[in-house]
Amino acid sequence: MVLPWITMHMYILSVVQEETVTLESPTGVDQSRISQAKPRSSSSRPAMRCTNSQIELVAGDYVSHQSSADACDTNALGTWRRVAAFCAAPVSTRVRRWHVGVLTGAAGLATALAAVLAMRLVVVDTQLDDYRRLMAVSGNRATVVDDGSTDAVTGHHHHHHDNDTVTWNNNLHLKKQFNPYLDDYDLVPEGELFSYSRLEEYVEEEAEDPPYFRLPSHLEPYFYKIELLPWFEGPRKFQIDGRVEIDVVCIHASNNITLDQFELLIDEETVVITDAENGRQLRVRGTKYQAVAEFYVITIDETLIPGRHYRVQMEFESHLNDLLVGFYRSYYDFKGETRVMAVSQFEATEARRAFPCFDEPHLKANFSIILGRKASDNWTSISNMPLHETVPNDEHEGYVWDKFETTPKMSTYLVALCVSQLGFRVHPDSKFRVWSRPEMVHMSDDALEVGVTVLNHYEQLFAAPYPLEKMDLVAVSDFAQGAMENWGLVTFREQYLLFDGKLHSADAKFDMVTSVAHEMAHQWFGDLVTLKWWTDLWLNEGFATFMSYEGIKKYAPNWPMDELFLVDMTQNALELDCLLSSHAVMVPVEHPDEIAEIFDVISYEKGAALLRMMQHSLGPNTFFDGVRHYIGNFSYRNAESDDLWLHIEYQARQDAAIPHDMNVKGVMDTWTLKQGYPVVTLVRNYSDPRGMAIITQDFL
Repeated sequence: MVLPWITMHMYILSVVQEETVTLESPTGVDQSRISQAKPRSSSSRPAMRCTNSQIELVAGDYVSHQSSADACDTNALGTWRRVAAFCAAPVSTRVRRWHVGVLTGAAGLATALAAVLAMRLVVVDTQLDDYRRLMAVSGNRATVVDDGSTDAVTGHHHHHHDNDTVTWNNNLHLKKQFNPYLDDYDLVPEGELFSYSRLEEYVEEEAEDPPYFRLPSHLEPYFYKIELLPWFEGPRKFQIDGRVEIDVVCIHASNNITLDQFELLIDEETVVITDAENGRQLRVRGTKYQAVAEFYVITIDETLIPGRHYRVQMEFESHLNDLLVGFYRSYYDFKGETRVMAVSQFEATEARRAFPCFDEPHLKANFSIILGRKASDNWTSISNMPLHETVPNDEHEGYVWDKFETTPKMSTYLVALCVSQLGFRVHPDSKFRVWSRPEMVHMSDDALEVGVTVLNHYEQLFAAPYPLEKMDLVAVSDFAQGAMENWGLVTFREQYLLFDGKLHSADAKFDMVTSVAHEMAHQWFGDLVTLKWWTDLWLNEGFATFMSYEGIKKYAPNWPMDELFLVDMTQNALELDCLLSSHAVMVPVEHPDEIAEIFDVISYEKGAALLRMMQHSLGPNTFFDGVRHYIGNFSYRNAESDDLWLHIEYQARQDAAIPHDMNVKGVMDTWTLKQGYPVVTLVRNYSDPRGMAIITQDFL
């Protein structure tokens, strides 16, 4: 994945005058643990209370007060939401939410825009999602106090009695029209509501001990069949109908099946567990959602037998969000018309937003993807693999199902989905395609040439052919990262894929070339061979960064890539790594939110510089021979840093490139397990006739 390195965002909350909505704090939960709960960075919410006299945004121990005169009128709610949507669209949803903005003003766009200028910004240093998490853990009730009040989130009018508690039932709809967890800046079409969770009977009580965020090891998946139909119009606009079948093998005896899922509405009546060997259906005792760990736990009446195969299937609904993660919606302009598309971004733990799954990189499986779309208006869908066939959708007239070939074994975060009206251009000598807005298709020629050249070079360098039958590069208007290496379907920000020599600078072309070369390297380092866990993120990103410069040498042999590497990579890493706030290349990762924190200069640029150092120490032939053995032994599998060191050391001993008593792992651990770097200082004494010099070494 290529990072843009610049992340900035603000959240704008719309509030409604003359209403009282209270979100109750959890009962039976130790309030001292609020600060310990880890938030989901892309869905933070404050608890909000609105009255005639004040508006309170409650977050942790911080409360800010605003006069109700500053609250916006209900008639302006749609305008406020659109202003909020424009202002709050995050460049990256993987950074913590630190700012809460309270908009003031009256109805009408002019007044709203004027109010933005006079906006009061309340900065609260808190983890806003703690309240949402802990309320969800306790069963989460939303109480409407005033009769006839107006919902602060949906704008719908309520006719409840005092202290009437709104609860969720077991089907996919709400008993009453109230949803406090709807995204503040989501535009809900035609009053359609999307409930993120069915709480009362769906959420498990919080355990006394802090939850464990890794999946249990008693099951391993080996095949997924996923059906998704995103809706772009009609009464179910921006909702997704989904169905999943997962084939698993039992490793250890257990009476439960635990999956990852987040903000999915699972129809519990469709949850079915069968013995794959005889087709017998196992009785489901119950299901629970562990909100903090994002686990969906299915308990069955009998014990799963080690070595036996089972099938898990269920239907669900999800939301085509605008958070730039999961399966989300993106907008673009076409001939003055605003169009919408659906595209995925699953790294690192966002596949669970699109379908229930075993969302950890070491749990690789084969995927059969089926995407629904309209049969007309130039709608198309693409996924990791080539299209196998298109068949009519018997339930929805005018819609079809696109069925794709089954993928090789890969991790969930590499699954890629795209449903759009984009255009594309194909390279004449390969199945290499670049997708973009129809009016920008002509800007894809350079990316096609770079991609084909670099991909062919990597095949020869690694002695491993690119294993898929096609390669799609997609330019997305709304994209949080610079690019994402989904296997066979790589997504980019438009600026990192499209180039026009008449409009763009030489620097823009360099960014495009390095981004494409980086993602092509990921097809081997990250996709074919994948890290076991995110502690070894640098194996993905450091290798792809290092190899991108090697690949560019083939595309543009006159470019000074070795010199540019020292300036852009090594020096940049040294500048950051000398700070006390730096970290080691390999960092233990426990909570999913910690993964985003290590997508930084250390993992990318210091990791790449260490690989370059090893290449120069051992010699390029020994180094790349070791890398070839590493790729050959771990194709379609998962690896750790020690696996790489073992293969490189084996080759180095074969070539007599290291002393007999030298250990590659021992040397490299001093670089990857510690932050900073050694600095050698040489001071020569010119007055000494012997020409003596003093050499000292410090560690920064």
